[in-house]
Amino acid sequence: MKSWDLGKARAQNGSYAQEYVVAAGIHQALLKGREHELAGCAPVIAIVAIRQNYFSGDESPSLASWALRTLAENAEAGAEELLSYWNAALDAGGADLDGIHYLLSSTERNLAILVLTELLLAKPDLPAPALRQALVGCASLLSAGEMLALVELARVANVGEGARALWNFIDLALDPLRFELGHSRELLSAALLAPDGELATKFNDLCPNLEELDRIRINVFANNNPAEDRDWAEPGSISRIVRGAINRLGASSDMRAGGILRSVLSGTDQSWTPYVVHAAAEHDRIMRDNLFTAPSIGVLKASLEGGPPANPDDLVAVVLEEIERYRRTLRTGTETPWKSYWNTDRYGNATEPRIENECRDRLLELLRPRLERYGIAASLPEARRAENTRVDVLLISHAGKNLPIEAKRHFNDELWSAPVAQLSGYAADAGACGYGIYLVFWFGAEFPVPARKDQKERPSDAKGLENILLGDLPPALRQQTSIIVLNVERAIAHPPILTPAAKKKTQGKASGAGNRR
Repeated sequence: MKSWDLGKARAQNGSYAQEYVVAAGIHQALLKGREHELAGCAPVIAIVAIRQNYFSGDESPSLASWALRTLAENAEAGAEELLSYWNAALDAGGADLDGIHYLLSSTERNLAILVLTELLLAKPDLPAPALRQALVGCASLLSAGEMLALVELARVANVGEGARALWNFIDLALDPLRFELGHSRELLSAALLAPDGELATKFNDLCPNLEELDRIRINVFANNNPAEDRDWAEPGSISRIVRGAINRLGASSDMRAGGILRSVLSGTDQSWTPYVVHAAAEHDRIMRDNLFTAPSIGVLKASLEGGPPANPDDLVAVVLEEIERYRRTLRTGTETPWKSYWNTDRYGNATEPRIENECRDRLLELLRPRLERYGIAASLPEARRAENTRVDVLLISHAGKNLPIEAKRHFNDELWSAPVAQLSGYAADAGACGYGIYLVFWFGAEFPVPARKDQKERPSDAKGLENILLGDLPPALRQQTSIIVLNVERAIAHPPILTPAAKKKTQGKASGAGNRR
C-alpha cells in the first residue's frame, strides 16, 4: 500500500482495515516509550498516523506529531510522500488538504514550506477550499516577497475564475496601490470577496500597507451597499467587510488612517456616515494619546500664569477664551466692531456683508495681538493642506501644534455640511490632534439661511444657529469640535427723536414743499 492509495481512499471518505492495526500499534509504541522501534518504518506509515490521529486525539504522545517528525527527518522525501497523498486525493475528486492543520501547528517549519510551495508551484489551480488552506499556510510561513514570487507564477498559469480571484486577492493584499491602479472596479470587487475570514485575516497581517487596502475595501463596497445591523452574524457579507475595514482604520496607530477615513466619507452610503465619523474620532484619540508628552512643571507653571499653551488642549482653551472675549464686545464696543464685517457707503452706513475671506482676515487681524502674548507664533490664512485643500484660518502654536478654524458666512451653501465635510478633515492632521473650530458670521435674518435636508425650521438669530449646529455634530466629533457664531448683523436704524420745535419746523418744510408743487 502506498500514500497514493491512501489519497484515493480519502477522496471517497474511506480507509483500509490495515490502517487501524498500524495506527493502534504506533500508538502503543509511543505510549510505552518505544518510539525508537519505529525508526525503520516506511514513510507511508507516517501518512497512516496522520489519517488515524484520533487514536491519540489531542493528548500526548500524538500520532500526527510523530508522523511529521518522521517525515521531516528527510524533508524532501517526506514532502514527496505528503504531496503524493494530497495529489491523489485531489485527482480523485477531493477538495481539501487532509491533515494540513497538523502540519501548520507543528514545529516542522522547513517541511511545511517545502510541501506548500511545491504544491502551489505545481497546482496553482487547486480547488477553492484546498487553495485557501495552502495560502493560509503560506501567509504564516513565507515573507511578502516570497508570496509575490508565487503570485507571479500563478498569474501566467491557466487557472479557473475562482482560483484567479484568490490569487488576485493575494496580489492586491501584498501591494494595494499597484494593484488598484491596474485593475477595474469589478475585478477589485471579485478579489476582495474571494477569501474567507481566515485567509483575509492572515493577509491583513502580512499586508505592508493595510490602511490603503482597507481604503480600497470601503471605496469599492460602501458607496452602494448600506450598513446592515446584523452583519456580525454573516462574516463574509459585504457589510461585514466594510465594517471591519472601518474599525481597523479607527484602531490604527498609523497617522494616515484618520485622513483616509475622512477621505472616504463623501463617497459612502449615508448609513455608514456615523460609523466612519466615530472611527475617525477614535483614531484622533489614539493619536492624541500616542503623541502626548506630559509637560514639565515649569511649562505648567508658565501656562497657568498666562504663558504659552502647554499642550493641544491648552491651545484650544486659549483661542476659545480670546474669541469669546471678543464676541462679548461685538455689540457693545463704542467703535461698533460689528461694522468691520460690512461694506459701507460714504456716510458709514453698512450696505452689504464683506466676502468670506475679508471677514476672516479682519478677525485674524483682531485676534493676532491677543494671541501673541501667549506665544502663539503665527496665524496663516488660506493655509494649504493635504490634497490641495485649504482651511480658512490656521493657528500654529510655539510647540508645532495647530488649530484649524473653518470660517463661513451664515448664508453660505455649505453652512450645514462644513463641520464634517471640511473641518473634520483638517482636524485629522497629526498636529491638530483632532481639534477644530467652526466659526460662523451671522449677518442677520435678512439674508436667508440655506435650506436643510431634514426640512427643519431655520434659525432666526445667531444663538439659534449656534444651537442647531451644535446639535448637528456627530457624537464622535462633539468633544473636539467647537462651534461659535459671531453676531455681526447691522443695527436697525431708528428714526431720530425730535423736539416739538424741530418737529414743527420739519412739518413746515414739508408743507412748503407741497405748495411749490
